[in-house]
Amino acid sequence: MGYREKRKKLSRKKKENEIDTAKDTAFRFLSYRSRSVLEVKRKLQEKEFSPHTIRATLSRLMELGYLNDQEYAAAVARSSIENKQWGPIRIHDALVKKGIAKDIIDNTLEELAKEYDLTRVARLAFDSKFSLTPEQIAEEKTRRKVMGYLKRKGFSWNTILTVIKSAD
Repeated sequence: MGYREKRKKLSRKKKENEIDTAKDTAFRFLSYRSRSVLEVKRKLQEKEFSPHTIRATLSRLMELGYLNDQEYAAAVARSSIENKQWGPIRIHDALVKKGIAKDIIDNTLEELAKEYDLTRVARLAFDSKFSLTPEQIAEEKTRRKVMGYLKRKGFSWNTILTVIKSAD
């Protein structure tokens, strides 16, 4: 075996070791909770792995089913509705920050609209924050406070107005 063949073999072995190290890093990062592809990619970049190693690692993790942005988006969205009482606008923004593709976000929000009554979710958010009488809700200052709260939670104006009218 010549010098060049030995160098190629060593180089290949070094790349394989780097990919194994990157996979271990990614698995540790994923062990706490599921993540988006972009989050894992950023973590590997932060650890200064080569672009080739990052691509290979992400590809393998997706192949094994450890990374799936569609499932991740659905899980984040459901959790946000059930635990935080967020509306679709806030969920959309959270998924964008996680690096989820627009088409996946749109599909996820479509499915949520079929699965959940968003007016009911908004009403739950309202009830958990406020205990107001109809007279208090009729006051402009209180009404604005309620509207601002529900808007920050990510609900549309139509949903917010429906909740306020039902509380009157």
